[in-house]
Amino acid sequence: MPRLPTYTAKQIKEMCQSLEISTETLNILVDLIEEEIDLYDDEDLIIITQASMILFNRALLNGALKFIKK
Repeated sequence: MPRLPTYTAKQIKEMCQSLEISTETLNILVDLIEEEIDLYDDEDLIIITQASMILFNRALLNGALKFIKK
């Protein structure tokens, strides 16, 4: 029986859209994806790439807002 990833690509994308932005969150998601990257097919990798870009952009915007508020 083939091993399945902990989260589907769509679940990862939803998490990237809704979870609070923090270094810890980012590290957990990166570690999880790195460990299980071989379990995703090509279509899922596209969704994971989109999720990564969403999280990256949210982190940049969050950092910019903190800088502006100073």
